[in-house]
Amino acid sequence: MKILVWAAQRPVVCDVGLVEQIQSGFGDGPDGEDPFDAVVGLLLMIDVVLNYRSEGVPQHDVVRRIEGWIFGQQIPLKPEYL
Repeated sequence: MKILVWAAQRPVVCDVGLVEQIQSGFGDGPDGEDPFDAVVGLLLMIDVVLNYRSEGVPQHDVVRRIEGWIFGQQIPLKPEYL
Protein backbone atom coordinates (compact mmCIF):
# COMPACT_ATOMS: atom_id res chain seq x y z
CA MET A 1 0.00 0.00 0.00
CA LYS A 2 2.94 2.35 0.45
CA ILE A 3 3.08 2.61 -3.33
CA LEU A 4 -0.39 4.17 -3.33
CA VAL A 5 0.65 6.55 -0.55
CA TRP A 6 3.67 7.51 -2.66
CA ALA A 7 1.41 8.16 -5.67
CA ALA A 8 -0.97 10.29 -3.59
CA GLN A 9 1.98 12.52 -2.66
CA ARG A 10 3.04 13.02 -6.29
CA PRO A 11 1.32 14.30 -9.42
CA VAL A 12 0.79 10.68 -10.43
CA VAL A 13 -2.47 8.92 -11.24
CA CYS A 14 -2.45 5.14 -11.09
CA ASP A 15 -4.56 3.25 -13.59
CA VAL A 16 -7.27 1.06 -12.07
CA GLY A 17 -5.43 -2.06 -13.27
CA LEU A 18 -2.23 -0.91 -11.58
CA VAL A 19 -4.09 -0.20 -8.33
CA GLU A 20 -5.50 -3.74 -8.45
CA GLN A 21 -2.02 -5.16 -9.04
CA ILE A 22 -0.62 -3.15 -6.12
CA GLN A 23 -3.45 -4.19 -3.81
CA SER A 24 -2.99 -7.85 -4.73
CA GLY A 25 0.76 -7.70 -4.18
CA PHE A 26 1.28 -8.25 -7.91
CA GLY A 27 -0.20 -11.73 -7.67
CA ASP A 28 0.93 -14.84 -5.90
CA GLY A 29 2.49 -16.48 -8.95
CA PRO A 30 6.21 -16.92 -9.46
CA ASP A 31 6.32 -14.06 -11.98
CA GLY A 32 4.77 -11.44 -9.66
CA GLU A 33 8.21 -10.11 -8.84
CA ASP A 34 8.84 -8.89 -12.40
CA PRO A 35 5.93 -6.42 -12.63
CA PHE A 36 6.64 -5.26 -9.07
CA ASP A 37 10.26 -4.53 -9.97
CA ALA A 38 9.21 -2.72 -13.14
CA VAL A 39 6.66 -0.53 -11.33
CA VAL A 40 9.02 0.36 -8.48
CA GLY A 41 11.76 1.16 -11.01
CA LEU A 42 9.39 3.44 -12.91
CA LEU A 43 8.26 5.20 -9.73
CA LEU A 44 11.87 5.85 -8.74
CA MET A 45 12.55 7.30 -12.21
CA ILE A 46 9.51 9.55 -11.79
CA ASP A 47 10.96 10.71 -8.46
CA VAL A 48 14.21 11.63 -10.21
CA VAL A 49 12.44 13.52 -13.00
CA LEU A 50 10.32 15.41 -10.44
CA ASN A 51 13.43 16.20 -8.36
CA TYR A 52 12.33 14.26 -5.28
CA ARG A 53 15.62 12.32 -5.35
CA SER A 54 18.94 12.49 -7.14
CA GLU A 55 19.69 10.25 -10.06
CA GLY A 56 22.36 8.42 -8.06
CA VAL A 57 25.17 8.47 -10.59
CA PRO A 58 27.36 5.40 -10.01
CA GLN A 59 30.95 6.27 -9.10
CA HIS A 60 32.56 3.57 -11.22
CA ASP A 61 32.67 3.95 -15.00
CA VAL A 62 32.12 0.20 -15.52
CA VAL A 63 28.87 0.38 -13.59
CA ARG A 64 27.73 3.42 -15.56
CA ARG A 65 28.46 1.69 -18.89
CA ILE A 66 27.57 -1.95 -18.22
CA GLU A 67 25.37 -2.52 -15.20
CA GLY A 68 22.13 -1.07 -16.56
CA TRP A 69 22.28 2.46 -15.21
CA ILE A 70 19.69 4.29 -17.32
CA PHE A 71 19.91 7.99 -16.56
CA GLY A 72 22.73 9.79 -18.26
CA GLN A 73 23.16 7.23 -21.01
CA GLN A 74 23.44 8.74 -24.44
CA ILE A 75 22.13 7.05 -27.54
CA PRO A 76 24.60 7.35 -30.38
CA LEU A 77 22.87 9.20 -33.17
CA LYS A 78 22.76 7.44 -36.49
CA PRO A 79 23.19 9.62 -39.59
CA GLU A 80 19.58 8.96 -40.61
CA TYR A 81 18.42 10.66 -37.38
CA LEU A 82 20.34 13.89 -38.03
